[in-house]
Amino acid sequence: MHDTFYLYHVDNAWEVAKTYYYIKLGITEDVLFRSIDAPDRIQLFCKGFYFLLGNTLELFGWTKSNALWFSSFFLWLTSLVWFFILRSLHFSKKVAGTFSFLMLLYPAFFSAAHLARADTLALCAASFGFLLFIHRRYILACFVVMVAFEFHVMGSIGAFYILAFVLDQRKYFFSKKNLALKVLTQCLIGVLLGSIYYYIMHMDVLSFELLHTILSIKKQMPNPLKNYLISYFIHDRWFVHIFEFFVIVVSIRFFIFRKLYQNNSFVGTFMLVLIVSSFITQRPNKHYMVFAFPAFLLAIVYTFESMKRTKELVATSLVLIFSVNAYLYIQNRNYDFEKLTKEIQLHTPKKNQVIVGMPDNWFGAVGREFYPIYHSVTYLYDLDFPEIYLIKNDYISRHSKNYKPLVSYYLTHYNCRPTHQIDAGENRNVEIFDCSRNPKLDLSRKATLQ
Repeated sequence: MHDTFYLYHVDNAWEVAKTYYYIKLGITEDVLFRSIDAPDRIQLFCKGFYFLLGNTLELFGWTKSNALWFSSFFLWLTSLVWFFILRSLHFSKKVAGTFSFLMLLYPAFFSAAHLARADTLALCAASFGFLLFIHRRYILACFVVMVAFEFHVMGSIGAFYILAFVLDQRKYFFSKKNLALKVLTQCLIGVLLGSIYYYIMHMDVLSFELLHTILSIKKQMPNPLKNYLISYFIHDRWFVHIFEFFVIVVSIRFFIFRKLYQNNSFVGTFMLVLIVSSFITQRPNKHYMVFAFPAFLLAIVYTFESMKRTKELVATSLVLIFSVNAYLYIQNRNYDFEKLTKEIQLHTPKKNQVIVGMPDNWFGAVGREFYPIYHSVTYLYDLDFPEIYLIKNDYISRHSKNYKPLVSYYLTHYNCRPTHQIDAGENRNVEIFDCSRNPKLDLSRKATLQ
């Protein structure tokens, strides 16, 4: 499923390329997708992620598939961590086991395992920090949450996991004299140590002004909803999440009307805190749902177990999730990304020549000078390349708003000779052009863009 669940996703090349530049060249900048003067070009997060992913790919190879296996591994590890979290919170083995099993299947998590993003690593670290807090290792817990925050901004979700636990156990934390102050002091020590770790990781480029700018930018997306809980269910792959939405609504309804919160208050508190946290985040990135979904999955599993319907939940989940994944697999079963990558490498023989293509084509140009066709890369028109390899990927052109105008620009302003056509499966053709600048059109290039 690794190359078929998502036929294409910009984040795969985006994150692996940043990892490559960090590991190979020591560059902590978004070289491919940000202009030289972009305020968020410098990376103030994810350095730990780049280190771990990069060294893994150094060992196994710089391929998209290996990057996805990395994400999958940390989801499996997160599933194990959550088994121990729920057992530590005195949920039954059946609830903990069912939760951990379904975590591997539900689209919110399964999707994260099939993207080369920092999400599963940050979720794993945040969850482990939460487990440490439950076991009263307060300094280490808060330090680990800070590490998760460095892996990805959303690693801060670990603080909300902890907040939900403290609110649920408020009688314990606030009934004993000075206990709350003691816990707070130890947490602040952990945060301080985590802050030192963060500073050491980024001290060569860190400034508070830049950090504030980047955090502000990360809150901004061209979407009026401002909430990932909503955007998750209405994006272009909405059909993958219909079952999740239905089972969440049903579970919440029974949880409330059967007053199951009277039996276990943590389930409801956990869900409410994470819903509130989504409004604090204010970034409608659908991928962030993986950080909040543990609360919804716990509500689902706990509710169905309370109704003695766990077997029905698991069976229905397996059938419906398998059906959706089977549909995606059948749609993309003949897509051969490995073949596509190898043929790009083979048919772009001039190693010093620039390659321009869709972001995924970067995997066929690792170590080469590559420029992605993507709407954030607006500066390509200003770069006066004498020669380029142009890679046309019409079958995924809808994913880049500037694909058609940019490809048209190169085909009309350069002398482009088709050199090879790749059939990536199911009539998904990729064309490679060897293009040289047309000197007769040099003077008209700027005018064409105005």
